[in-house]
Amino acid sequence: ADLPNDAALRQKLSGLRDQATLATGQSMLLQYHGDRIMKALAAKGVAARIVKGPVFARKLYRHAADRPFTDIDILVDPASIGEANNVIAECGFTLGSGEAESHELQEFKWLEKENSSLLIELHGNLVHDTGMRRR
Repeated sequence: ADLPNDAALRQKLSGLRDQATLATGQSMLLQYHGDRIMKALAAKGVAARIVKGPVFARKLYRHAADRPFTDIDILVDPASIGEANNVIAECGFTLGSGEAESHELQEFKWLEKENSSLLIELHGNLVHDTGMRRR
C-alpha cells in the first residue's frame, strides 16, 4: 500500500503476481491428477504415497500458494513399479524418461498426453545415487 508511485516497480509486481497465480494453478492441476492416479492405484491394490511437493505445501506452509510445486512424486514398493506404471499410463500419461535408466534409478517420469507440463514421477526409491543406495 505504501509503495512508491513507480511504473516500472508496479509492472514488475504485476508480473510477479501473474507468475504466482500460474504457479498456484499448475500446482492445483498437478494435485488433481495426483489424486486421480492415487485413486486408480488404490483400486488396483497398489500401495503408494505422494511425497515431497504437495505434502510439504500442506503440512509446512500456512497457505498452499506459498509452496508451489512442479511435479507429483509418488513412492511405491519397488516390486509394484510395473503395476504402478501401467496404472499411470491408463490415466493418460506417457513415459517421458528412458526406460533402461528409469529401471536403474527406480524413477519413472510421466507426462500428461494433452499437457506435457504436467509431470508425475514414480519412485521405487528416493535415493537416486546408486552408491548411497547400496549403503
